[in-house]
Amino acid sequence: MLKLSDGPFATDMADRLSPDAPTPPEPAVELFLDAFPAHIAWLDLHGEILRVNRSWRDFFVANDMRQLSAGVGDNYLTICRNTQGPEREQALAA
Repeated sequence: MLKLSDGPFATDMADRLSPDAPTPPEPAVELFLDAFPAHIAWLDLHGEILRVNRSWRDFFVANDMRQLSAGVGDNYLTICRNTQGPEREQALAA
């Protein structure tokens, strides 16, 4: 897993992820993320879910999760730390 503190790439990547960095237009980002079959959540540097793709939203619906936001606005890292049951170990690895 790449962390922002790893190696010379870290500074460049941190600059690119700064809040002042230009972002692509909304429809382009959505189309790009929806092109992947994997469940994808786009996180900020603190773990807040900024957006998710169609596969992620479909997973929410298929698993009867009633949250209309599909997790957008939640903190993914907090969710992982609070996971209980057989998936706990895998969630903590995230």
